[in-house]
Amino acid sequence: MKWPPPLILIWTTFYGENFLKYWLINNYSSQCLYKCRYSDDKTLENNASVLFFHIRDKIDPLPSHRKPHQLYTFFVLESPVNTWHRGRYLEPNFFNVTMTYRSDSDVIVPYDMFESYTFEDLDDCTMSLDDIWVEDEIDSKIAKKEKLTLQFVSNCNTNSRREKYIEELKKYTEITQMGGCVEKNDCGRECEDKLIDSHFFYLAFENSVCDEYLTEKFWRIKDLIVPVVLSRKVIKYVNIPNDSFIAADDFKSPKELAEFLKVVAADKNRYKR
Repeated sequence: MKWPPPLILIWTTFYGENFLKYWLINNYSSQCLYKCRYSDDKTLENNASVLFFHIRDKIDPLPSHRKPHQLYTFFVLESPVNTWHRGRYLEPNFFNVTMTYRSDSDVIVPYDMFESYTFEDLDDCTMSLDDIWVEDEIDSKIAKKEKLTLQFVSNCNTNSRREKYIEELKKYTEITQMGGCVEKNDCGRECEDKLIDSHFFYLAFENSVCDEYLTEKFWRIKDLIVPVVLSRKVIKYVNIPNDSFIAADDFKSPKELAEFLKVVAADKNRYKR
């Protein structure tokens, strides 16, 4: 007798959107080594091997007949600061699988990552030449940079108080700001790309300072702009070279950081390192 593939039941939406179409299927199912079925039909609860809950969305009504073999998956991409109160009425052992950006999760889903490749990977067609920066391309990119610091920001009042640090930093260096917290808030993808190409540093200040919490802000590093983070300890457990980013808390003050950024930008060889 041939058993059907395991059923993964999506119990919630993803920020109000259809989880299957918006996120899970498009991003992960095609890369999965195992054949599974996916559905958001809650009447299939008893047949599901995995029930999937995005904790930032409405969970109620809860499943009515839990089976011992079923995996109840806690999924979130936000930091604990922004999610601690979600699901606080649930039993402590309601979830038996975690799926977050943290490396100690059962299933790790970082916003992005660095991956090691070999020449064999090229031969096997498992990667594209577009993923590799050669020396001449890097030099050409750096030569086009004219402005010092860039920030895209939409959350104006944060737990990390990044807005206070930036307010002080602006006294000592010019910062190009785009997003909902400033007047210049209309910037599409093409606009973003142009700004990244013309700036040396990107202020990747997150809304909260939590271990391993690195969103797409930091990963603009892949577009050859050096990220500046609020705290070095956030990246302590992430596989990222220490000299590939700058941490604000390495400096005594925003003024000292501003002076350092100017020095590095003026020395192309040092910037490239």
